[in-house]
Amino acid sequence: MEAHDLTVPRSGIPRLVAAMHHLAERHGLEVACFGHAGDGNIHVNLMSQDAGRFESILPQVNADVVGTTLELGGSISGEHGTGCVKKKYLRQALGQTELALMQAIKGAIDPENLMNPGKIF
Repeated sequence: MEAHDLTVPRSGIPRLVAAMHHLAERHGLEVACFGHAGDGNIHVNLMSQDAGRFESILPQVNADVVGTTLELGGSISGEHGTGCVKKKYLRQALGQTELALMQAIKGAIDPENLMNPGKIF
């Protein structure tokens, strides 16, 4: 199973859910979408009984999930943090300026890189 914690403007929820179902169908996966409609936070769980095939298509599936979410004006992390899986999408999701600011804050708070070394920054 691959779990995503996404947010979109509330008006985009129906389009996000429809897109996730279309994505799942296109890749032969099962999908469960649930969440907190009041703040546009939707959890998308993608599943397959064929673990080997699932692992092989996961990079493309994740890229499609991120791309769709960003096209809808959303965020790739709603309430559970970015995590290691989404790390490679930060520049795409935030932009270089925002990423540099976050890195500067991390450097100011943790100049010796003792807190979660190597995770995001």
